[in-house]
Amino acid sequence: MAQMTEVLLPDIGDFHDVEVIEILVKPGDRVEAEDPLITLESDKASMEIPSPQPGVVAEVKVGLGDKINQGDLLITLEPGGEVETADDMDASATVVADEVPASASATQTRVEPEVTTELTVSDVTLPDIGDFQDVEIIELLVAVGDAVEVEQSLLTLESDKATMEIPAPVAGTVTSLEVSLGDKVNQGDLIARIETTVTSVPVEPPAEPLTTVDSVPAEEPPVQRAPGDKEPLRRPVLARPDDAPRGKAHASPGVRRFARELGVDLFYVPGSGPKGRITKEDVQNFVKRSLAEGGRPAAATDGGATALPGMPAVDFAKFGEIEEQELGRIKKLSGAHLHRSWLNVPHVTQFDDADISELEAFRKAQKAEAEQAGVKLTFMPFLMKAVCRALATFPQFNSSLSPDGGSLILKKYMHIGVAVDT
Repeated sequence: MAQMTEVLLPDIGDFHDVEVIEILVKPGDRVEAEDPLITLESDKASMEIPSPQPGVVAEVKVGLGDKINQGDLLITLEPGGEVETADDMDASATVVADEVPASASATQTRVEPEVTTELTVSDVTLPDIGDFQDVEIIELLVAVGDAVEVEQSLLTLESDKATMEIPAPVAGTVTSLEVSLGDKVNQGDLIARIETTVTSVPVEPPAEPLTTVDSVPAEEPPVQRAPGDKEPLRRPVLARPDDAPRGKAHASPGVRRFARELGVDLFYVPGSGPKGRITKEDVQNFVKRSLAEGGRPAAATDGGATALPGMPAVDFAKFGEIEEQELGRIKKLSGAHLHRSWLNVPHVTQFDDADISELEAFRKAQKAEAEQAGVKLTFMPFLMKAVCRALATFPQFNSSLSPDGGSLILKKYMHIGVAVDT
């Protein structure tokens, strides 16, 4: 029996407990030297681990999400699996034919079995995602008509504690999506249908081997080559999410969550990682560039540098009995302005004692004259006059912060607004 080769994680630098985010091979796959086996992602970079030698994958020893370190066992390889070229096969057949009767060679004519293909539609249901109920769908990563590979992410869920991507169990074409953004799903719910192509080859009995001449030395089977090509053919690289059309961002769940926290649409972020993968540094650089150019992340709300997230909707009825009353027109108009002022303008309360005996005497002396002019003279105009004098004396109180938060705008005028109860 051929000796198995154990492929261990090589030295990847100063990284520990690095997460496995992609497994690029499966048992039975033939790999060449330097073909990628798995993809790892640390906090700073993504990296693919290549095969140190050619062979056939016997067993994969790691799984998605595993945390591994230098020296950990990744896969086991068994040697072999090479295919002879057409030229070498012709030469070998010529040598054999010299020693085999013509009647015998005629009986060895190979008949190619008939290959049949069949289209089947697979129902994709939500797998076991742990102790979570009514989990919300926050991202749909594919659309009807998209081609998907095994383990390619279909949608993203978010619970109160975690964000998770649901992978495709089979490769094929998405024929329908049974869920939409904002839906609440549970284990076993139907989320999509994928059309797959099943190829069947009839099994034929093994042919009787031809007897070769003892004088013909056994040679190492050559590496498969293309007709007229002197270089060995490399095994095709497995399809990855970044091979999909533009708009399906190739990023890990951690990077997607980080982007959502910053309000960044990954559609616009170019990836600098392997195979176009988007890293946290890419998201950070996108935000810095947007701010430098005067833009802002897509999910930011009005308010510039002082933008605040909106309050979530609360169902107060679940806590007890409630009654809903329609606001009057004035309250509706005033509420938005007062709310904006409360969020964006510093509020200061100052308590001082002042002797206003002379002010009150002056007000009463002018009261009759004011009534003749149709004005009711109260303390309000005197208070507004005092505020204007204070703003002129201390101009920093009559200022606003610039939208970018980098300078102070001093105003040479005074605008006083007074809110009263109608």
